[in-house]
Amino acid sequence: MFMIQCYALFWLFVTGSSLKMLMDRLNNDNEEEQQEQREEIESMGKFFSGAYIGRMFFIVGALLLLIDCVGMFFTYQYVDFRPWQLVAFYLAVAALFIDSTHNFYQLRALKAESADVTAILLEQLDDMDSPWTLLSLVTIGVKLLLAVLLVLWTIF
Repeated sequence: MFMIQCYALFWLFVTGSSLKMLMDRLNNDNEEEQQEQREEIESMGKFFSGAYIGRMFFIVGALLLLIDCVGMFFTYQYVDFRPWQLVAFYLAVAALFIDSTHNFYQLRALKAESADVTAILLEQLDDMDSPWTLLSLVTIGVKLLLAVLLVLWTIF
């Protein structure tokens, strides 16, 4: 049980940091910071190929998806859900599946031979008004709720 408690805290911290990063991107009014992010993306596009960057992002995305799947499995096993929480759980699973499918589909564009990696990554950075960003925000919010439930049911 101790390992599950440790994993619950780890999942809570990972999900909380993901939410913080997304909220920072949504509320980013600092032009210097945006320009610095653009320069980092441009330099990454110059030094690495699109296939390498796509493979790197795919590995990181798959690792984060694995962390979320294990967290949701533990949540389903150890949390005594109320009916509204069970609905939130199933909505989180569906939203996570849709969001992950969309993210992996976007990463596929990076693997093309003639892909302009810098343009694709800058487009993803600037596209904060899309419905996919809202879906990502909802997914991360519900995962954070599930992580809190797992922490509460396993630790307290």
